[in-house]
Amino acid sequence: MQKRLNFERPLECDFFSPRLGTVNKQNPSAIYLSGKCYITPSFNETDEIIYSSAIQPLERDLRTKIGECLGKIDDFKKPFIFNFELSESGLKFGKESYVSFQIFIKQKPGDIRDLMKIKKENEKDFVGLFQKMHDIFEENGFSVV
Repeated sequence: MQKRLNFERPLECDFFSPRLGTVNKQNPSAIYLSGKCYITPSFNETDEIIYSSAIQPLERDLRTKIGECLGKIDDFKKPFIFNFELSESGLKFGKESYVSFQIFIKQKPGDIRDLMKIKKENEKDFVGLFQKMHDIFEENGFSVV
């Protein structure tokens, strides 16, 4: 029987049901942050404003903020991989649409810490990042439900 190698822990945050995890708990050189939520556009789609065109700036702003926030933590190596999933075709004013995302992070070689130590030392930073991501959704005209 194979041993299970992945390991995940929830983070204490009001937004996105965030989780911190790794696919190899014995050598967590790569970790991930994942989250999910429902959003709804706070504006009506018109000929001038198309929902699909509003997603690109939203994703760009999220990617920029993630780079800024995680770049300040010395233990992590750039670049960070951000995977953002949202069905643009399902966006409608007043209708909730499911969003999920993952942020993949590599630890710097030579100082590989276990997941619980990372959580203990960096949870405030991660929760601060999720708060800023929530604000970016709002600034781009999407309410997080």
